[in-house]
Amino acid sequence: MTSISLVQLLLEKADGPRISFHGSQGSGILPIAFDTKNILVQFRSADVDEGQTYGTVGGIIKPNEDPKDGAVREFGEETGYTNKIKLVPVYIFKKKDFQYNNFIGIVPKQFAVKSKPEFEWESDFFVWTPLDELLDSQLLHSGLKKLLTDERSLQVIRKIID
Repeated sequence: MTSISLVQLLLEKADGPRISFHGSQGSGILPIAFDTKNILVQFRSADVDEGQTYGTVGGIIKPNEDPKDGAVREFGEETGYTNKIKLVPVYIFKKKDFQYNNFIGIVPKQFAVKSKPEFEWESDFFVWTPLDELLDSQLLHSGLKKLLTDERSLQVIRKIID
């Protein structure tokens, strides 16, 4: 796994982010490693909406799929992680007919990401980072930015890492 600092990655997309919603509901996880207190973020590829930004790991959930189950499924597909994860529900983003359920995922320790090949196109890379570095980043996906500026969600994160 590549160790890249968020501060080292100062990329800007000249035409701005593309924002659209697919389906009616999505779920994502912002994982925190209990051993290091670092947070895993996905650097989204240029081929996805709001590409070249850091985001949570997640996506659209299937019809009638529970948001937690969808988040865990998406997380497994995109990171290869299949071990224990404790989910804490936090900020829910709503816009018109779309809803995105965010969860903080607590994993026992940092792990190396091994995406399933069919999902590798969605991300350029994943990086474990301290919260302070993440909060300082200018490259946050709009959903992650909303999550990190939501007072209750940030309190949950800080309680876990402190």
